[in-house]
Order: sequence, then structure tokens, then C-alpha cells
Amino acid sequence: MKYYTTRSDDTIYRLAVLFYYRWDLWPLLYYPNEGALGIDPFTIASGIRIMVPEPLLTDELHGAVEGDTTYTLAESYYGLWWFYRLIEEANAWPILLKAGEIYRIPALCSQMEYDAAAEMRKALHVELD
Repeated sequence: MKYYTTRSDDTIYRLAVLFYYRWDLWPLLYYPNEGALGIDPFTIASGIRIMVPEPLLTDELHGAVEGDTTYTLAESYYGLWWFYRLIEEANAWPILLKAGEIYRIPALCSQMEYDAAAEMRKALHVELD
């Protein structure tokens, strides 16, 4: 797991871009760090050490088993239920998942986006530990 210590000019959107090159992945940073960041994800104090989860970078196929839902798949593959709609959208919005069926789990960001974020951090002298 990688960690980052927040700075005074950080916002949750800026951090999502710095780590994933996508502002819309801010929940991936916020929810695992909610206890440290507080109830307002848009006001971040400096000096807080947060976890930076690794995103799913490639599409996966999942053979559904009894009890699977898009929420549980999102938790399993992304570490967060928040992105369940990505799974629904990638699979033509299934009402219920059927055991034995194969479902596509889309990547949260591409390897190219992830690498671009790393290059941006390097250029801005932003370090992870």
C-alpha cells in the first residue's frame, strides 16, 4: 500500500488526478480515508497521511456465484461499493446477477492514465511513501 501526506493546497479532485489521472475516482481515495479526512471530502487539512489504493487497471471477467450483486463485485474488485454502476453499465444493466453467468468488471482507469499520473507526480515533485 502506498501513502501520501496531504498539503495545504490539496483537494480530493486534485488528489484523484495526481494518483489516477481521473478526477471522478475521488471516492477511491476518500472512503478508505474517511476517518482521517473527516466528513467533508472537499476540505482537506494538510499533514494527514492517507492510503492511496491501487486501482483496477485491466478489465476482468467474473463468473457469478449465488449471492453476487454488483455491490459485492464492486467491493471485491475495487475495494469500494461506490463503483457498482460501472459494472452494471458494462453488462447492460442487469437487474439481478445470475449464478454461472460471466460478467465484465471494467477497469477503473487505464494503465496509460495511471502512468500519466505518475509522470505528473514526478514533474510536480509529489512523493508517495
